Amino acid sequence: MNLLEWMTSALPEPAAQPAQTEVSPGCTMRYLEAGAGYPVVLLHGLLGAADIWRRNLPTLAREYRVIAVDQLTCERHGWVNEQDADIATSAERLLQLFNRIGIERCHLIGHSYGGSVAVVFAAKYPERVASLVLLAPPTAAATSLLPLIRFWNSPLGRWFGHRVTELPRRLQELALLRMYGERGHADERTLDLYLRALRRPGAVMHILSIIQLWHHNMNAVDEALAALPEQRVLLLWGDRDRTAPVHLSERLRQRLPQAELQVITGAGHLIFEEAPHEANLLFADWLRRNTMTHRVTAHKSEVA
Repeated sequence: MNLLEWMTSALPEPAAQPAQTEVSPGCTMRYLEAGAGYPVVLLHGLLGAADIWRRNLPTLAREYRVIAVDQLTCERHGWVNEQDADIATSAERLLQLFNRIGIERCHLIGHSYGGSVAVVFAAKYPERVASLVLLAPPTAAATSLLPLIRFWNSPLGRWFGHRVTELPRRLQELALLRMYGERGHADERTLDLYLRALRRPGAVMHILSIIQLWHHNMNAVDEALAALPEQRVLLLWGDRDRTAPVHLSERLRQRLPQAELQVITGAGHLIFEEAPHEANLLFADWLRRNTMTHRVTAHKSEVA
């Protein structure tokens, strides 16, 4: 056990509490919240929901106010409404959530497409972001995804997408296993969380709408990257990521030369789920260093 683990291991893990708030007329966003202190916001990927951070949120909440946002929900009476799938609009909805629940500035941690949303948010509202932690976010450089994007945008792909939750359990498990570096790291609970999110009325349609705008949204991400030369960024990748191969991390680092890069050996795309111990240690170290830096900078500004 290293010093960082020893310092935090004795602290209790606060339980996450579900909450929701209306961010605009007819649009209610749900989230999980735990802990107190400097805000840390978690954004899940294209699939999943807020509770996919189950192995990270309680640990981070020992020291921070942690909010895991359910990005798919913009709903009335439990239904996901037809909502704009443009990534800039997703960033605007996130801003409204921040305003409603009192987040002036935060560390933003985004996985996969959630990382892409985080990049666009940080470019549009830099004063609201203390730092970014990006876990294998897709950009326009992720050409390995294009065959999948073309399939899901085809009539067959869209027909198939609406029937994913009806497939035999074994086929669903095989699809999830591709997200892991080691098959033995997968568990039934994770699959159930993803399937439960997909079964919400309107969820599949919204995901397919995002995929339909994929090229537009990825161009927006690339434009946003050019606006982040001063932003503190941690890139986190698994070296067995089949969805966003690890070589993309170096290409992203060329766009963000100030970024730090950490690669977890043996992990796949669900790096925070597959290697929670390693990921949580990296999160904790990064947040501690950058929260301290932010507080010192803010104090100097007040003195001046």
